[in-house]
Amino acid sequence: MDKDEMKWERIRDVLIAEGTGKAAPRISSTRTLFGIPSAVDEAMDAIVAEAEAKHRAEREERRRRAQEAASQNDVEA
Repeated sequence: MDKDEMKWERIRDVLIAEGTGKAAPRISSTRTLFGIPSAVDEAMDAIVAEAEAKHRAEREERRRRAQEAASQNDVEA
């Protein structure tokens, strides 16, 4: 069985399980089903990347200030 046949077999099994009530239906589009990121996925990834970059910059700024304060304390001592 090749990859495409295996993929369709899996899709068929999932649909049968959801249709018979053996599995809870998953909410997904065919885009996410086949691993293609949707516009929403891309937007969420961008938001997360932006938030992570902001927090990283804040941590680096706090670390820089702490190092400056420590070096000033060493000079004064």
